[in-house]
Amino acid sequence: MDRNLRKSGLSLTVAGMAGVLFFIITDPRLGIGRAAPNAAMLFNHDIRDRYYQLIDSANRAMIGTSVGIVGSVLFVLIGLYMATRHT
Repeated sequence: MDRNLRKSGLSLTVAGMAGVLFFIITDPRLGIGRAAPNAAMLFNHDIRDRYYQLIDSANRAMIGTSVGIVGSVLFVLIGLYMATRHT
């Protein structure tokens, strides 16, 4: 029983860490594919408008990313508690 509980706790910890990594990588502001402004945006209005739409999307996505990271951290904490608990 103790061994199964410890194994489940470690599995939950690994799943929580994977969740945190997933939410960080897929966030438009923190993860892969961040867009940086360049000199062409000053002259081309279409590119500038798309860049500002990207910024708005990143601001809207930050709420979901924050909730996902907090939930994943809770999984990590519960998994660590289960893995270190003595019966």
